[in-house]
Amino acid sequence: MNLDELKQTLDDTKAQLVKAAGEITAKIDALEAQLAAVVTTPEVDAALAELKAVAQQLDDINPDVVE
Repeated sequence: MNLDELKQTLDDTKAQLVKAAGEITAKIDALEAQLAAVVTTPEVDAALAELKAVAQQLDDINPDVVE
């Protein structure tokens, strides 16, 4: 694989991860909206917190650029 092909693979992978991050965030937002309409249990609250923690772990893999 030459450098141009490697760069393309990196760009494609980044695009795929950005797309997945958007989908995950949208799903979590939708779940939070649904949960806001009901009385939850501690187990449901814990499950949502765990889901958000996993999403944060995924986000932390590639730190945000500080400008």
